[in-house]
Amino acid sequence: MIGNCLKEEDGKYYIIVRSGSKGGKYREVPVIGNIDLVVQIMNEAGNKKVWNKIHNAADIHSYRGDYATAIYLANERPLDQVPKCDRYYCRKDKKGVWYDKDAMKLTSKALGHNRISVIAEHYLNNSMFLK
Repeated sequence: MIGNCLKEEDGKYYIIVRSGSKGGKYREVPVIGNIDLVVQIMNEAGNKKVWNKIHNAADIHSYRGDYATAIYLANERPLDQVPKCDRYYCRKDKKGVWYDKDAMKLTSKALGHNRISVIAEHYLNNSMFLK
C-alpha cells in the first residue's frame, strides 16, 4: 500500500485500493479506529510503501475479521428497527444468529467481496451477535 492512497471526503477518510486486491477491483475502504494515526502514517509514507514487509506470522484473516466486525457494528441498526425482510438469518451451526443486511452490504463492500454471505460465514465474530 502506498501512502498517497488516502482520500478525505465529508470529514471521513478512505484508503483507495487499486491493485493487489480482490480481482483487482477499485474500492474505497473506510478508515476506522485511530484515524489520526492512520492519516499521519499514510502522509509520512507519501509515494512510498506504508510497510516494507508484513511479517509471515501476521494473522491477516483475523485482522480482517476484526475490521469487518467493527464496520458492521458501526453501521447496524437497532434490533427493533430492522424489518424481518432486511435480516440475514444464519443456518446450521450459526442458527439463531441474524444480521442487518444493510450493514452487511457496507461491510462486504469494504472488504472487496460484495457478497453478504461471505461476511456472515467467514468474517463476523458470531459470538457477539447471538440474539
